[in-house]
Amino acid sequence: MIKILHLLPNLGLGGTEKIILEICRRADRNRFKMSVAALKSDGPTGDALRKIGVPVTALRSPDSFVPGVMDLPFLLFRLKKAVRESAPDILHTWLTRANIAGRMVSLITPVPVLISSLRVMETEKKYHLFAERWTNFLSRSVTVN
Repeated sequence: MIKILHLLPNLGLGGTEKIILEICRRADRNRFKMSVAALKSDGPTGDALRKIGVPVTALRSPDSFVPGVMDLPFLLFRLKKAVRESAPDILHTWLTRANIAGRMVSLITPVPVLISSLRVMETEKKYHLFAERWTNFLSRSVTVN
């Protein structure tokens, strides 16, 4: 059985959250064991995932930029623990913040395969593009919308 940990910023109601919910809902449970971790908050998507038997973890990182940057070392520690506990064969990260955090954790925690997914690149947040490019080499593959 292949274990996949999906990592995304939060579990609210959005396009990425809907995609992850559908992937987890439709995956062959004889072949894949899914789990989901959110860097920030839990929410309605987390509730829906739990209803279909998918383990969910919320790492409670602050939502805003400066507190989020200040929390980064602590977030990476919590994420490292979540990755070790789920022991995924694949870590699939979604959106810039999760892509960067997942890539950084892959340097200190053995993850056999790291896949990053870009859903949107806001032109007003050029630091997102810089961070994606700077850490992109750590991903085995990158999917885009």
